[in-house]
Amino acid sequence: MAQERPEGRRTGPPDAQWVAMETTNNEEVKSLAEFAVNEQNQKSDGGNLKLGEVVEAWEMSLAPDAGHLYLLHLIAAAPEGPPAGMFQAIVWKTAGGPRLFMSFRMKTIIGCQIL
Repeated sequence: MAQERPEGRRTGPPDAQWVAMETTNNEEVKSLAEFAVNEQNQKSDGGNLKLGEVVEAWEMSLAPDAGHLYLLHLIAAAPEGPPAGMFQAIVWKTAGGPRLFMSFRMKTIIGCQIL
């Protein structure tokens, strides 16, 4: 007899949701995007992506004392490499201040959708 799986538990507030940030042209968003690109470069062998611009940004407040998640859509490219691409990065800024790299993935090559 198969065991029932318990319902998933949310760690954030019940109404936690992504909220669009009014501007992507502020120092906090740029700093988070640079952090994500630099972390991705360190994780990939010989990565040398350079941040172009942040196109969209969202923020989600987590449980008290847990900080915020940031979802960033950014354009980055290698100085001598394939065309620029649109990437999605997620960074967790903890309540204590440290930033944690969560994910980084390509969404599109400019002019071509990645499935």
